[in-house]
Amino acid sequence: GAVGSATTSVRVRSRPLTVGELKNISETKASAAIESSDADASKQILSATTDGLSSTTDSSTATTRRALLGSGSSDAAALRASVLSNLWSTYEITPITVSDVA
Repeated sequence: GAVGSATTSVRVRSRPLTVGELKNISETKASAAIESSDADASKQILSATTDGLSSTTDSSTATTRRALLGSGSSDAAALRASVLSNLWSTYEITPITVSDVA
């Protein structure tokens, strides 16, 4: 059979989202990926979600921290719970093979 590969570069502009918007988009996309057992898509969604939790730099201590961790909002707590749940669901659908581990 034919064998080949293709690559495409995509440039995406970031769009500022509220924690609530990020939570809704993340949950929708992650649920669809998990329900279809698409582990790669689910991992990409988790990565994009955690990247979306914008890092901030505290100029006084020059340390980087996640803005979400300091937030006490119910959306922030729901997003943290959703990401953790989706992480476990993604782990469950991810095939573990010798080549994946090595």
